[in-house]
Amino acid sequence: MVMMRVSREEIHRKIRRMLARCHIGLTMSQQVNELIDNISNLNGNDIDLRPVGSRLLQKQSFTVHWGTDNTGDMLFMEVWDDCLILRSVLGEVYDRCWFEKVINMTFSPKTRVLCLWRKVEGETQLIKFYTKR
Repeated sequence: MVMMRVSREEIHRKIRRMLARCHIGLTMSQQVNELIDNISNLNGNDIDLRPVGSRLLQKQSFTVHWGTDNTGDMLFMEVWDDCLILRSVLGEVYDRCWFEKVINMTFSPKTRVLCLWRKVEGETQLIKFYTKR
């Protein structure tokens, strides 16, 4: 609306009506109100867009080791909506296992080994991870 040069009063009215109808948190409401208060100083593309919160949400993270015991390199396995991400201790992404490529996943509570079968370039690949949980 700012880029389309809509009048500031019209922007105030529209946003206040939207805030009254939606249920956003206190911090987000404060940020929107600060933006509305400063809207007379903004022009064109001055408003920074925020990424969608669901894109930033990390589901779960586990500590795992390569292989069948704790002597392998330690990794962090992050479970997301569409994949598993394997990260090093320094945060580098080693690998992504997309769920559409995963054939089977099993966990043995006795040995604490997680087996992951997936398709890689037409061949089935088995990866074993040891975990303490």
